[in-house]
Amino acid sequence: GLRTHVSEGGSGTPLLLVHGVGGPRVWQRVFEPLSNQFRVMAPDLPGFGESDPPSGSYASAEYAEFIFALTEMLDARRIVLCGTSWGGEVAVRFADRHPDLVSHLILICSTGMHHRSYAEGPLAAKILPALLKWPLFRSRYMIDYFSRRSYYRIENRPPGLCDQIIAGLRMPGRSAALSNALLNALRGDREFPGKLSRLRMPSLIIWGRNDAIVPVRDAPEFRRHIPGSTLELLSQCGHSVPLEKPRELVDAILKFTGKEPQCLKQR
Repeated sequence: GLRTHVSEGGSGTPLLLVHGVGGPRVWQRVFEPLSNQFRVMAPDLPGFGESDPPSGSYASAEYAEFIFALTEMLDARRIVLCGTSWGGEVAVRFADRHPDLVSHLILICSTGMHHRSYAEGPLAAKILPALLKWPLFRSRYMIDYFSRRSYYRIENRPPGLCDQIIAGLRMPGRSAALSNALLNALRGDREFPGKLSRLRMPSLIIWGRNDAIVPVRDAPEFRRHIPGSTLELLSQCGHSVPLEKPRELVDAILKFTGKEPQCLKQR
């Protein structure tokens, strides 16, 4: 029942891109080159971008089932699934629940590994979103500060991105959806390592060596828990891998899925 915006391009093997709390603009530098090799589908998750906000408090499990409903509607039966940051956590939940629908799994600087008990319970569910909504979401300085932490070089951030984020947060339901997603990513999942250990599809883990949001020390933990997985670390790269290292990310995805790598045009 949610009006959902999905960017689509290309043909062939379906590739579904799941964004994190930063929203769907994270794919802007890789969408077109990936569309040359895949049928790319990049949804705005409920409450982000141009999609309707959810009626309740969505967590990663609900977003995973949203992805399932979306693949049904788009007739995408066997997909390459790629999630970045909190979107990686959503992708893991989807792959764990619907392993027959995922041919390859790609996780980029994924959250989920750490469970934080202080972020659980009704008190945290009230206090943390309130702290985020008022001091953070209404301050351009704070949004710029946390955005800068996502990059090894701030020059790699797309121009005007902070203003776009602020404008988006003024839309109905957007700040609540972002607060819920941040709280969910902070809370983590005590069962997450078990979910990883059940995965049997080919899995690629990609991480920026200079990630200041989700530490690179988590990357070997993902590889250790996911049987037969591959880990690739990108030098001079922070948390926003698709924006900071688009050429390297596209080539890694193409190589992992058995397609011929291609060079991105210079930005």
